[in-house]
Amino acid sequence: MRRTEKNKENNISYFPSSIKLVLVVALVGVLVWALASVTVSFGWVVALFAFYLLFRLIWHIIKLIIKLIFSILFLLLLISLIALFIL
Repeated sequence: MRRTEKNKENNISYFPSSIKLVLVVALVGVLVWALASVTVSFGWVVALFAFYLLFRLIWHIIKLIIKLIFSILFLLLLISLIALFIL
């Protein structure tokens, strides 16, 4: 009996992800309905999606560069502290 109670407790963690999935599906449905009712051309939708993907790619590259800079600065700080204590 305890094992099934633990399984029920562990399944609670899946609720936020399932709620998020339902909200994303609902948002996509509303967007498709809005685009169909406004009769936006397919080219605009593809262009907006491509712009979104390009923006995400640039954002990830910027975050990666910032992490790389901070890693190099941390290594330089660590090397300087080690050199300070050794000398």
